[in-house]
Amino acid sequence: MKRKHFLRMRSLLTLIMSVMAFGLYAQNITIKGTVTDDTGMTVIGATIIVESDASRGTVTDIDGNYELTNVASDANLVFSYVGYKTQVISVNGRSTIYVVMSSDTELLDEVVIVGFGTQKKVNLTGSVATIDNKMLESRPITSVSAGLAGLLPGVSVRQSSGLPGGDGGTIRIRGTGTLNQASPMVLIDGVEASLNDVQANDIANISVLKDAASSAIYGSKAANGVILITTKSGRSGKPVVSYMGDFGWQSPTKLPEYLGSYDYGVLFNEALANSGKAPKFTDNDLKLFRDGSSPYT
Repeated sequence: MKRKHFLRMRSLLTLIMSVMAFGLYAQNITIKGTVTDDTGMTVIGATIIVESDASRGTVTDIDGNYELTNVASDANLVFSYVGYKTQVISVNGRSTIYVVMSSDTELLDEVVIVGFGTQKKVNLTGSVATIDNKMLESRPITSVSAGLAGLLPGVSVRQSSGLPGGDGGTIRIRGTGTLNQASPMVLIDGVEASLNDVQANDIANISVLKDAASSAIYGSKAANGVILITTKSGRSGKPVVSYMGDFGWQSPTKLPEYLGSYDYGVLFNEALANSGKAPKFTDNDLKLFRDGSSPYT
């Protein structure tokens, strides 16, 4: 009797585990599909990622097709491509998803400042990156050069000092292109100047010309790229008063331990003796150092 009861329980547990395993397996599916634009042309190189896990994704092939395996049936997929609006689509258990991407007219109509005036991004052939003042104002920075770190693709900023007033960053556009002066040319409202000569709150936008085609108008000085800064200008309407303030402090992580005057004098004389030179401090000087009666002798 006990044996029959045991066999029934084992069969029941086996059935439950099988159902659970099937349910877990059924939650992950393979999704295929095609990405096209609003004109019916396939989009090559569109990015598809799982919204909850950006490390899992794929891109469309030359025919606009894609395949993404081991995706949860209730996941969301993010479809993106340069010049098109990003779309987030729920899987809802579907194994085939066709996506039509629409052009991002706002992005293409964005006006970019270049060397010879302004152009829309859709008409640009050179490599230009832009940021507006909102990106800088949201950062607690004391210099504009340090504030550009991580904001512009292809632009690296290295801050070598934390000294107040001397914490500006060294800027390189697309790496170091020469053994000599490798800093980019900086123009503030068309006048060549230093990047740290302008306050971040006074900047309206910044354009970075990164390739030779974009910066050729400025000649050899622009061989390492050009940073164009446009400052804010007056506008008609009611006066607007704004205030922004911040404070901070800096403290060293570790201070060196200095020798006393007597120990310094003894070791200095020893170093001179090792070099075959006469000592600098006499025995009387060392005596005064030791008792502290004349520490400046």
